[in-house]
Amino acid sequence: KLSAGSEELSEGGSLLGGGDLSDQACLLSDCEHHTSVLTVCLTVSEDRTQYQCEVLCRGQSITRVTTVRVKVEPSFLQITSIPQIPKVERSLVLCCRLENFYPQEVDLEWSRNDGEPVCGVTHFGPFSDHTRLYSLWSKIQLLMAREDERAVYSCRVYHSSFPAPGYKDALYHINTQGTPPDVMFIDCEPPCPLLGGDCTLQLCLKDFCPETCQ
Repeated sequence: KLSAGSEELSEGGSLLGGGDLSDQACLLSDCEHHTSVLTVCLTVSEDRTQYQCEVLCRGQSITRVTTVRVKVEPSFLQITSIPQIPKVERSLVLCCRLENFYPQEVDLEWSRNDGEPVCGVTHFGPFSDHTRLYSLWSKIQLLMAREDERAVYSCRVYHSSFPAPGYKDALYHINTQGTPPDVMFIDCEPPCPLLGGDCTLQLCLKDFCPETCQ
């Protein structure tokens, strides 16, 4: 309850079908404007929950209702291949994995950079886990030809959690030569070796294929 001059104003926010949340709200005032702020930590279980705010002023009641839409952006979007290094005249399977998103509604499109149609698309899901988040796998299978070298396949995902323009792309560059390693770091132990003393150098390489490395 807030007193402002000769006017009295009381405010409350309540969850429809639930309890009164007024004691969790914070009322901000600059003597001319009053703002009630309710901070909530939402999960997918609260999707489509309705919140009601009622303001009482000079014997009049003003009520506003809003519906919360919970959205969770996918935590993982990537294309993987079997085998890791494509071989000419051999089968190549590309799998686009989309994991941990909400709500369930999602659209997925495969394309190729040269405009050639992508056929034989198979979807698995969406399926949910115990957290009610959804995952989706989509795969295509093709027979590698020499002209496929350096082709780029794209998996475009449309989901309501994405910012404008509302989609994200995962890319796969066909490369029959493999992937060179990324040098993550080189460490020295001890950090400041002494003259005439021993030291150990450690090299970390990441994301390379095939596994043979010299």
